[in-house]
Amino acid sequence: MSANFKIIAMFSFIAVATFVIWRYDTDRTEAAVKERETNLLHDVDAQLPTGTPQTDVQQFLSVRHMDNFHVAVGESNPMYGGASSVTYATTDLMGGALRGCSTMLTFRFTTAGTLMNYSYITACKSRF
Repeated sequence: MSANFKIIAMFSFIAVATFVIWRYDTDRTEAAVKERETNLLHDVDAQLPTGTPQTDVQQFLSVRHMDNFHVAVGESNPMYGGASSVTYATTDLMGGALRGCSTMLTFRFTTAGTLMNYSYITACKSRF
């Protein structure tokens, strides 16, 4: 075999192996993140119905060791769906060796400090 053929074969093998590892890692990450997201949203829906006091939401987040911060946005601020305060919370980064994902929850509260609603988004990023 010629030296050029060996080099091309080696690079081809590396390219295919890299793609297989990336695909495997991506599939595992997506499955694990989807399961965690489903469980988290089930818990939020079951334990934090509309009207839940803000202190109970904070306790829910603390028990799950979720980083969070609270922002007062003014009375019935239209930019925040009529909420007067908002709490943002983020799960730990989870995933495989190549990329990780986290879910960010946004809780909106009335002027009385009770939960109006929440929304979420899951975002993934490369670990490199």
